[in-house]
Amino acid sequence: MKQLTTLLLCALLVCRAASAQNTKQSQDYLQQNHATWNNGFANAEKVFTKTILQNQLFLVGEGHGTQYNNELQFDLIKHLQQTVGLKYILLELGFLDQLYLNRYLHTGNEQVLDSFFQFHPNTFYYNKQLLQFFQKLYNYNLQLPAKSKLQIITVDLDFAYRDALLYIQRNLPAALPDTLKNPFTTMNPVKDTAALLIQKFNNAYSSFIKNDRIYKKHLGKDFEDIEHLLDNINQRLQIAVSKRNDLRDSVMYHNFLYAKKRYGIQDEKIIGLMGSFHVKQFDVPGDPRFAAILVKANAVKGVVSLMSIYNGGEAMIPNRNNKADSSGKTNAYINLKVSNGSLSGPVTHYDLMEPYFNSSKAVLFLLNKKESPFHQSNAFTLGEDPETATTTQLFQVLILFNQSPAAIPYTKQE
Repeated sequence: MKQLTTLLLCALLVCRAASAQNTKQSQDYLQQNHATWNNGFANAEKVFTKTILQNQLFLVGEGHGTQYNNELQFDLIKHLQQTVGLKYILLELGFLDQLYLNRYLHTGNEQVLDSFFQFHPNTFYYNKQLLQFFQKLYNYNLQLPAKSKLQIITVDLDFAYRDALLYIQRNLPAALPDTLKNPFTTMNPVKDTAALLIQKFNNAYSSFIKNDRIYKKHLGKDFEDIEHLLDNINQRLQIAVSKRNDLRDSVMYHNFLYAKKRYGIQDEKIIGLMGSFHVKQFDVPGDPRFAAILVKANAVKGVVSLMSIYNGGEAMIPNRNNKADSSGKTNAYINLKVSNGSLSGPVTHYDLMEPYFNSSKAVLFLLNKKESPFHQSNAFTLGEDPETATTTQLFQVLILFNQSPAAIPYTKQE
């Protein structure tokens, strides 16, 4: 019995020594392969290596509602534009948003930008940091030659479908025959119930498909915008009716293929800014992810996914449960304290990040170099990810945000 106890103790000590060695190896790797961000990057080349920059698509996954997200993302856009000629910014927004945001980038008209925000009240998008992001993007574009100017493309469903229908109504030509105009003008996107509006939309959508040549003749150069907007509204309503939210990322994929074809995107570099679920390159069973679909279909020439995790701080979230604050007031948004890890679940081996807590606003780590200890491990995987997924199957760069303040709700620009 004494001999067995001794053997077990020795085995335990060996395991602890091996674990300590593995931890040291991982910490040494992180120390050698990280960059910092404090309103600008230091040692960016340690993360954005020549190998990483050879990829075409850079997908940045975030937990919505924190200030530092948009600030770092803008600096990353500048860095990629200056180093590899980034051309397109892919957003988790609907096609109506694309029309307005590109119009703003072209004109600098703040009223157009305000219209975009009015499409998204009581959502994570309704914040001042996103406003500043687009304003900085406009000013940066002014410095670029015409062939290099950044352009926004969107791939998500039109969740603001009532605003999208109002846009279509306003853009119907006066000369369009009443028989083709009436299916759209009989809709009241503001007052109709969802069920009634869906019924009227289905009638209008059928009319558009059946008489597309006549609509095209009258709409002219606006035809393709209206056609795609209608297709996207239809997809959004069909998913809502069927309650098949698992189809959303598949629609995003097809919208991406549409954008590639329409705008002639070939080898140009693209950055995508979206929620963390969509950028992971390994599917949840029964719920495909946008990045995983892209990788399986070989739809672009290489995908790099960047995953955001958080050391404390706060996030702005819509107050959909009408909670009152400490003073008894009920505001449209409340600030939620961020527990360490991802906003969507706990992070495995989060303790490896401790040496970098509060060292700067954010730290970026390259995880998939050949000598990385994370290739075959679940270090940094999240509680929501399949147990069979390894870290670098999901993403290749980790972004640690330190104590980010919550985003500030948007207010209209005067």
